[in-house]
Amino acid sequence: MSEHDNDGLTRVQSKPMATDPGEEPTRIAGHEPSVNASQVETLMNPEMAVETQLSVNALVNEAGQPLVVTGEGYQILNRRFILEKLLGSGGMGEVYAAKDMRRVEMRDEDAYIAIKLLREEFRHQERFMVALQRESKKVQQLSHPNIVTVYDFDRDGDSAYISMEFLKGDSLDRRIFPNSFSVEEATRIIDRMARGLAYAHQEGYVHADFKPANVFLTEENQVKILDFGIAQAVIKDKQGYRNAAHMDAHDPNLYALTPNYASLEMLRGENPLPSDDVFSLCCVAYELFTGKHPFLDNDGNKITAEEAFNAGMTVERIDGIPKPMERAIRRGLSFERAQRFDNAGAFIDATKPLITRKQVFLITFFSLLSVFSYFAFDQWQANKVPMLSSLSESLAPSKSMILEADELFQAEDIDLAHRLYAQAWDVASDRKDDSLDLKNLRRIIDHRMNQIAEKLIEETKADDIDEFRMQQILIALEFMKNDELGSMDKKIESVLAEHKKQQQQ
Repeated sequence: MSEHDNDGLTRVQSKPMATDPGEEPTRIAGHEPSVNASQVETLMNPEMAVETQLSVNALVNEAGQPLVVTGEGYQILNRRFILEKLLGSGGMGEVYAAKDMRRVEMRDEDAYIAIKLLREEFRHQERFMVALQRESKKVQQLSHPNIVTVYDFDRDGDSAYISMEFLKGDSLDRRIFPNSFSVEEATRIIDRMARGLAYAHQEGYVHADFKPANVFLTEENQVKILDFGIAQAVIKDKQGYRNAAHMDAHDPNLYALTPNYASLEMLRGENPLPSDDVFSLCCVAYELFTGKHPFLDNDGNKITAEEAFNAGMTVERIDGIPKPMERAIRRGLSFERAQRFDNAGAFIDATKPLITRKQVFLITFFSLLSVFSYFAFDQWQANKVPMLSSLSESLAPSKSMILEADELFQAEDIDLAHRLYAQAWDVASDRKDDSLDLKNLRRIIDHRMNQIAEKLIEETKADDIDEFRMQQILIALEFMKNDELGSMDKKIESVLAEHKKQQQQ
């Protein structure tokens, strides 16, 4: 079973539930129980679940509170979610594997979701309810393949919870040790983590507690960032990034950062900015390549940035990795914000190989040489986009995502279509081969990404477009310009530059 883990979470192995029909159900909070174990067994049985859907009502007591059946039993939320296994607990919440009875009723093969339930000791304090709802709202706004998908925030009596996608795999903190990843695999994970953070930064959020325990590696080799519980809203203006404290005030009584991955500024109580996420990202990146934290004491224990700064420590070089990546990580671990990258997008750019003067000359020469045939080649390339049906069955998951995204694109749901196209490539690109099949898939996805870019660019020209939608589109185009998918970087860059010029006039 998959595990959603946070820093310090304790795994709890679920035990078989007693099914003796004569067993007395547990009395909860002074309320009379209204169900016995045999009724719960019926609900747990997938074959009988649909017929007994209405019986879930019996698992809610007279006060409308969810009923826990035995100390090793199950809890039902909103007559819909059966909490089958406690995956971990820490901070404000407990994370459960939950069966969604509505999905069971619809014969959905993937009936499980994850539920983050507010801990009992916090349920009667409104500020914690607000904090959990705030977390849900933030992540719902961050639709990206490398950020965990949150479905909804809801309540059942005193129980407040977030429902989110159920991931199969393990958290990164359980995978890091010396030589646990090849250079290529570590580079891929770092790139995916940085993409997720870069998107959050573009959308105006800082994670503020990025660490290995908040990164999840799925069985399909996808990378997902978890737990935006203390994410902070930020604004970028002419002076750079600043914390939008009036929009989303940081309450130190609600949250606690993880000192060993926090920047010097955050340890000193300053509001977090994107450059602080970069520091945390580079701590994790350093660990992926070396198997150890960048700052250790004489006994090999992790220490904070403040302790390292006071001791005059510097970051050791990382041997055997690409120089641009090594330089980017060392810069990202600078103690002062001004010396780090402004955001994760800038970090990604810095990890790309530098182009030498000779390479620039050759690129310019061949660009001039091909200028007269550009339009003919572009038309030929467009006509050569492979058909989905030409892809092998090994790429079936990607094909399915593309078909779904095509329908969304036709329905004008551009944002979700873009996300699914990106997921289709992420799922397939983790394969270890460099086959023609994979290259054809890339060309198919690039073509569709170009269609999305054209659609967004066309929308910017509409006379009736409002400022909010314009900003959404510009953020999306900025992301597409920096993304590896698609081939319209120059055109997008031109559109962004033109808009910036108009704003300055």
